[in-house]
Amino acid sequence: MRKANFTAERVGTFECAAGKQQSIYWDGKTPGLGLRVTTKGARSYIFESRLHGRTIRLTIGDLRTWSIGKAQAEATRLKTLTDQSIDPRQQKAKQRAEYEGQQRESIRRELTVAEAWNAYIEARRSKWSARHLLNHEKLTHAGGIARTRGRRPGEPDVTMPGPLFSLLNRRLADLNADLVREWLETEAARRPTWAGQGYRALRAFLFWATDQNSYAGIAQTGACNRRMARDVLPRTKAKTDALQREQLAGWFAAVRSINNPVIACYLQALLLIGSRREELAWLKWEDVDFRWQALTIHDKVDGERTIP
Repeated sequence: MRKANFTAERVGTFECAAGKQQSIYWDGKTPGLGLRVTTKGARSYIFESRLHGRTIRLTIGDLRTWSIGKAQAEATRLKTLTDQSIDPRQQKAKQRAEYEGQQRESIRRELTVAEAWNAYIEARRSKWSARHLLNHEKLTHAGGIARTRGRRPGEPDVTMPGPLFSLLNRRLADLNADLVREWLETEAARRPTWAGQGYRALRAFLFWATDQNSYAGIAQTGACNRRMARDVLPRTKAKTDALQREQLAGWFAAVRSINNPVIACYLQALLLIGSRREELAWLKWEDVDFRWQALTIHDKVDGERTIP
């Protein structure tokens, strides 16, 4: 094995020997340092040594990016490791694994609430009813859709965003108790009922996220706590707009006196069978089973159901 002290002029003249795929020239000054030259003209510094009775070889770097001095210093460092029975390849693999782990963790830390929420919806889709799924979609809806009916005086011409929509672009790692309280106070001041539903859905979502490897360690279940809900959300009041037993006779008498028999029948049926107003509005004669005294109710979300 011929050795020669590496100099800028000398390494520039090294060529691959005829009939070979590569040739290696060794530095006479630095143990283990070599320059590999291929038939295509590529030149790179390498390090070679023996460890536990076996030859190991590592690539240090390209001649164009590594000066001779830096290559010699790196070869000396690697030789020090092998003299201590440390395999530089394993050390390099460990460093790479640590770096990749840090990169993955960095990416995890940048995950948004929207990304995790969408994964949550897909994971629970098969376990929820269509109406429950629709409610969750409404909680994160962007709004901005023109209102076609049911607009009260003073309300905007377009629908409002769902209560959870403002949290979607936040990082999941930033979703802590302070942020949730600020969000809840804002929503509760505008629409307390929706805010309560959004809060409960958010709390269930965070509990789910902490059980997933992708979000463990960044999702904080403590971001939603019962004390916060008690402090911010208004207490539920008993409904006072329900008919009392003693009012039923007067209500039926008033409804039956309506000139339009369709409206009168519609209102009485709503009270008697407890169906949703849209379900009964879509009812047709073929949906009425006079033999078994049952109705087939059609719902756009839940599908068909039979009411005896």
